[in-house]
Amino acid sequence: MVYHVPLLLDIATGVLLIYDPSTLYYIELNRQKIGWFRLMNYTFIHLHPGFPNSGHIRDGFYALLSAGAVNLYKSFSKTFKDDPSSSG
Repeated sequence: MVYHVPLLLDIATGVLLIYDPSTLYYIELNRQKIGWFRLMNYTFIHLHPGFPNSGHIRDGFYALLSAGAVNLYKSFSKTFKDDPSSSG
């Protein structure tokens, strides 16, 4: 079954969220229950260590760039660094 629900993917934490306008809160979805979703012209697949032919991949959502005899995936991430010189 396919549902059309607005989604947000937090690339810093790898968390998939939906917004609930009735409560004004974001709700974190259980990634173990989601096999795939579409966001911004990408199809994201939930890959995890038990996924067939995944090798030593980290659990998370990966954008499927090319599907065929060999699948090509892209991982999105963001890191934050503390800048000691900007401390007040």
